[in-house]
Amino acid sequence: GCVRVDFAQPFSLREYLDSQRQKPLPPRISLEQALLPTIISSRPNDALNNGDAVLVSSRDVIDESYRRQLISDLANHVLFTANQSCAVMSTHIVACLLLYRHRQGITLSKLVEDFFSMKEEVLARDFDLGFSGNSEDVVMHAIHLLGNSVNITNTSQNNEFFISPSLKIPAVFELNFYSNGVLHVFLMEAIIACSLHAK
Repeated sequence: GCVRVDFAQPFSLREYLDSQRQKPLPPRISLEQALLPTIISSRPNDALNNGDAVLVSSRDVIDESYRRQLISDLANHVLFTANQSCAVMSTHIVACLLLYRHRQGITLSKLVEDFFSMKEEVLARDFDLGFSGNSEDVVMHAIHLLGNSVNITNTSQNNEFFISPSLKIPAVFELNFYSNGVLHVFLMEAIIACSLHAK
């Protein structure tokens, strides 16, 4: 197969840190809160040592809170940028369709139609594709790359190929691995759907 590597817009960590320092600090802790001992902390890194309470000064709390927020913001920026830079490959779409939509199998012509529809959905969400060309040729190439994870049989009707995923555990793991390449495209919609579905 082919490997595609995309590089996102580089950014300076120093400039990022400088810009974060310009943001206002969290509100200061009142004198009463600073003087009260911390018995059980809600923060994960403020652990108790052999049952003794750990006392934390107000400046340490602000510094630790600021540091945690800075790391969290940087991690979110890196993850968002990495997801935006990932091109969706043909193997990602075919594996996703076979594993989640057509677990029982599908004819090649219907798989090509669904592939084209999902490709259009990916493009509509402004994500990049790592392939080009005729959909049928691209699907056949993806099936070839997926190898033993996909079963191909010839049906007697119209002499058409029937494509189904292999249900052996290693094959399912491989298809799941490839299908994960499409998840970030639909992530926001999935979160909204789950939140609306939860009561």
